[in-house]
Amino acid sequence: MFTKRRPLGEAGTAKSGGFGRTLGIILGVALIATLVMSCFTRVPTGNTGIVTTFGKVENYTLDAGMHFKLPWQKIVKMDNRVQKQSIDLMCFSSDIQEVSMTYTINYQISKADAMTIYSTIGINYYETVVIPCITESVKTVTARYTAEELVGMRSELASAIEADLSAKLIKYNIELVSTSVENMDFTDVFTEAVEAKQVAAVVGSEVFGSKLALGNVGLQTLGAHITCAESGILEGYTE
Repeated sequence: MFTKRRPLGEAGTAKSGGFGRTLGIILGVALIATLVMSCFTRVPTGNTGIVTTFGKVENYTLDAGMHFKLPWQKIVKMDNRVQKQSIDLMCFSSDIQEVSMTYTINYQISKADAMTIYSTIGINYYETVVIPCITESVKTVTARYTAEELVGMRSELASAIEADLSAKLIKYNIELVSTSVENMDFTDVFTEAVEAKQVAAVVGSEVFGSKLALGNVGLQTLGAHITCAESGILEGYTE
């Protein structure tokens, strides 16, 4: 008996077809896996997820953790932790004295309004909003005080700036946690004038003290004379 052989061309075609089907299955599985993975996202701790659909910002946010999303949605992550920034400023007092200082703030975004911040300001909200507000508040409030008042009323100045700045930032859904005024410095001319005034006050106090002491001595001497005179008068009457 003779076995019928398959033509060489048909065998090649069969192998090619099998390889094609295998490749198609692999590609299909990879596509499905990619599609499934694209439906999940992770928001890191300390961040808020902003959901956008074809560029449109959705009116809700995602907390830290794993979340389901549609394949065509994107998640923008914004840091919601307390952040610290310092800025060096040059200001003027009400009596036109130049004042330099370092202003430090601790702030954070409102988690519930993160999507509003992203849609109206963007992720660079510190440069766009916070810095201009700090500059305006510090310069405006500092100009209410004389240079001499600034020297002795730093805590009042810091409180006034914080209140003004907080009112500005809350309009942009940014919460002010704490602030501080550091490294306040004046011109050399003003500093020397303040020191001279302090020295004069000390010298004046010492001079006044000396005069008061001399006055007390004079009163004591006068009292002694009066006592002697009274004694003489009494002795005259006795005789």
